[in-house]
Amino acid sequence: MRKEIIFLLLAAFAGSFGQMTAAEMSYSPVLPQFGGTNGQALTVLQFDRSLQSAADAEKRTAALALERAMAPASSPTTATDKLISAIEAAMQVRLANQYANQIFTNIDTEVPVSIELGETTITYSRTDGFLTIDIIDDVGATTQFGIELGGG
Repeated sequence: MRKEIIFLLLAAFAGSFGQMTAAEMSYSPVLPQFGGTNGQALTVLQFDRSLQSAADAEKRTAALALERAMAPASSPTTATDKLISAIEAAMQVRLANQYANQIFTNIDTEVPVSIELGETTITYSRTDGFLTIDIIDDVGATTQFGIELGGG
């Protein structure tokens, strides 16, 4: 009987010891990157990110300041500059209207007609109710478009 009691005590002790080791072997994540909830590690990560964001913002600010410093200085716009700009715009509108009137009043211009404006050339022709316009600017770039005018 005494052997049985000792055996039962040993079995109970061994069984409880085995359960403790199994509980100690379980894994619970600590780092937030692996699903853990360690507040200290999360705080450190957030601090590192805020430092990196501050460094990035400082770099962007320095680059913008350098860009502004390298830009040529512009003089302030005066009332005279505004007046000259308004006169130029009005003249451009008036010339555009004159050229548009000339283009749309020529009823049949199968042979292309050219208008010279400085180094810009406007060539147009009107055939069978379709108006074709080519504009060649002072650097040689060409803009070409056509407009259907209706029954030719």
